[in-house]
Amino acid sequence: MPKVCGYVRVSTVEQGKSGLGIEAQVKTIEKIGEKLRDPWGTARYPDEGEWYEGFFMDHCSAYTGTFMNRSGVKALLAQLEPGDTLIVSRLDRLCRNASDFCKFIELARENGWRLIFGEPNIDTTTSSGIAMMQFYSVIAEWESRRKSERIKAALAAKGAYGARGSGVERAVSADDAGAVAAVA
Repeated sequence: MPKVCGYVRVSTVEQGKSGLGIEAQVKTIEKIGEKLRDPWGTARYPDEGEWYEGFFMDHCSAYTGTFMNRSGVKALLAQLEPGDTLIVSRLDRLCRNASDFCKFIELARENGWRLIFGEPNIDTTTSSGIAMMQFYSVIAEWESRRKSERIKAALAAKGAYGARGSGVERAVSADDAGAVAAVA
């Protein structure tokens, strides 16, 4: 019998510790899964038990390298079989660049997996759905790169004022360093 699996990912230590990002993603996936299991709300399968095989998670993935090398993705790929469904709350939770997304779509097509994303709500089993998801993956990659640019610009601006943690050290003359040392 085909399985339904969920994938969740958080990018930062703070998100992982708080659990808030994970909780929201799990709730979205469960909501979608319930619709799959019982689309008309008639509870036709009350004795089936859990509708999903399990959740696969990656914590702090901003530091774990490429998409396919994440431990949660590896475990997920080992679990999925033809006919299975993967639910992800949002496209950018699975991957953040168009190249990785296109590779994953092709892998899903080759292996007969169904992909469902909570946001945007598009069916990847149709050619139109795949085209729309590819479009969204380009937007997700652009958004990720813009965010990175904004963070770098903010850190550079912070560094211009000599703020700690900005990655930019303010140069201190030897005379100023001597004067500080004498006061200390």
